[in-house]
Amino acid sequence: MFMSLFILLKVFSIVVFGCIASVPYWQNNCPYDNSLSACSLGIAIGVLSFIGLMALLVTDALFDNMSNIQHRKYVVITDIIFSCKIMSLRF
Repeated sequence: MFMSLFILLKVFSIVVFGCIASVPYWQNNCPYDNSLSACSLGIAIGVLSFIGLMALLVTDALFDNMSNIQHRKYVVITDIIFSCKIMSLRF
């Protein structure tokens, strides 16, 4: 059940990001107060979130194989800081 919910959320996030990314170029204006910088910020946050998510997903997959406690600590701290920063940018 968890995996099907995970896949459903991924598909939903791709659809939402696709809608945000395609509107300014399709209608030649941004629906967010007619400011192209607002649309560019949304796209930039989406791309940075995706890249960070992929990096953290790889480190989480390799987490059990890390023998050094310091590396594990840095991975956890980076994960927490990245998640807090991205959530603060979105809201």
